[in-house]
Amino acid sequence: MVRHLDRLAFKAFLEGTWHMFGKQWDKTNFASLDATPDSNGRGADDYDAWTGDEIFLGMHTRDQHGAVDAVGGQGANVVALTTPGTIYSIQRDPAWKSVNQYANPSAALRYEVGAFRNVRYLPNIDQVLWNAGNITMQGVIHEPLYPGSGAARTVDANREVGQENLEYAGQGAKRFIQLDPAMPLADFQQFKVDDYITIHRTRMSNLNPRWSMSGVQDGVDPFEGTNMERRIVSVDEANRRISVDKPILSEYYMLDMGGTVFGYITKGVNIHPTIFLTGPNACVAGVTQSPQTYTPRPFDDFEAYWRVAWDAYLKYQIWNDHAVEVCFNTGPYRFKGLRRY
Repeated sequence: MVRHLDRLAFKAFLEGTWHMFGKQWDKTNFASLDATPDSNGRGADDYDAWTGDEIFLGMHTRDQHGAVDAVGGQGANVVALTTPGTIYSIQRDPAWKSVNQYANPSAALRYEVGAFRNVRYLPNIDQVLWNAGNITMQGVIHEPLYPGSGAARTVDANREVGQENLEYAGQGAKRFIQLDPAMPLADFQQFKVDDYITIHRTRMSNLNPRWSMSGVQDGVDPFEGTNMERRIVSVDEANRRISVDKPILSEYYMLDMGGTVFGYITKGVNIHPTIFLTGPNACVAGVTQSPQTYTPRPFDDFEAYWRVAWDAYLKYQIWNDHAVEVCFNTGPYRFKGLRRY
């Protein structure tokens, strides 16, 4: 529940604020961000730590008060909510200061990892907009995915994933995702083990985008609720199949959308937003009914299966737009082996 509410607040921050794109703020949308590595192995539009100085200047010009100073001797700070990939980029600068170097480490915010000059950084992996940028490769899901499908039997050598029996509703769930058998091999080979892909049914359109900052034709809508992110753990080139780290547990991908298309697999540029905040009430929630939880009685003979549900009536929105700015960049991630984009 808390994670879902955080996601709704996150969406409000991204949709209703001042936006900057790219390392030099010279880009216009997700489609214009460039993750091509430079000679140092960093993406062309990775976050530049000195961006914080520009943000700090703007906040104080707009007479925003800033966060409590934990660094010592620098006055008010700006708080930045960002991604682990962005933190990775900042920590390579010698001016980075970890929390144990603060003059008052006990005043660090929860989950805070450090500061660069006047900006204090808090990372959250849920803030990555996976594969929402330019498309590297997109494949068509060619067969229905029944709940339980998609995952290899064993993942990372010692993790057994999913149930032993994959039968569902009289149909055979399978331990792979079948892409179009006619997909050119060179295209299929763009999907590699340990890539983090997005499985989705909704695609962006430049003519009628659900999210105007994208600009990626047929790209991933990062806030479509039926999307699923998975890591590729094996590929079968001969049959154009991939297996992932966790099974598909919903029924979203059982219905043919037409032309034997049950959804899409997309690998693309990951977008790393950094939300800069100072002062209170940048984003507020209008609440008609606060979150309520429900625990119905077990439904099986042995009273072993418990359920938990919740609902709420509320909406997050930007209130003090002078106290928040968002910068969109590229950035690395890593599951195993070398980092990747």
